Amino acid sequence: MENCDFELPKRLCLNCGKCNGDKPKALFSEIPDGCGYYGWLFYKQEEHKQKVRKIDEELILINVKIKNAKGNAKKQKYEKAREKILKKLEELKPFGPINF
Repeated sequence: MENCDFELPKRLCLNCGKCNGDKPKALFSEIPDGCGYYGWLFYKQEEHKQKVRKIDEELILINVKIKNAKGNAKKQKYEKAREKILKKLEELKPFGPINF
């Protein structure tokens, strides 16, 4: 998973004492209970999941269009769109899981 240091607020955890103020390594890394980074990480994880779900919805819709397409030209057009959607999904892989 991608390192998330570039956008993580500094010294967010000042109270738990278990992480010594060290930043989590990635958005889906495990952190100690009571860590001050928990809320921020949860928010960012949910943002990631929302992006993945939106792309999954697009993929489902394009698959239905491919199935119901009349004519080869339309089918090929939808296949190209499907490839672009799959590429977008692959681009999100380094930041966390893409199967929810």
